[in-house]
Parts: sequence; C-alpha cells; structure tokens
Amino acid sequence: MSRPKCPECDSASVVPIVYGMPGGKMVEQYERGEIVLGGCCISGDDPRWHCEGCNCDWPTRKEPQGFPR
Repeated sequence: MSRPKCPECDSASVVPIVYGMPGGKMVEQYERGEIVLGGCCISGDDPRWHCEGCNCDWPTRKEPQGFPR
C-alpha cells in the first residue's frame, strides 16, 4: 500500500486507520505502530490516514475535490 505524505506537515510518518472490531492480527499491527484503530462504528465519512507527526487524520468531506486517497 502506497502511503501519502501528510497534507498538514508533509511528514512521511503516516499510517492507515483501520476500522472494525480488532482481532489478533489487528492488535499486533497496532502494537507495532503499523496502523491506528479507528473504532467499530463506521459513518461513511471516516478518515483513511493518520499522521504520527501532527495527529492529522484525513481525508474528510472538507477536503477539496480530487484530494488523493
């Protein structure tokens, strides 16, 4: 999976946000810092990426059209 740079601080320390009930594999990935757990409730407008540098989560509906996902 190709990871984008943070749109706020341009950091490359970006991890995907994963949704759903975490099982063993997800917990291991979280503990290694490979993912961020986004919770079990999904709204359809949930951010996909998390910046470890500035804690920015994106994209959201506030992002301009054509924003890379």
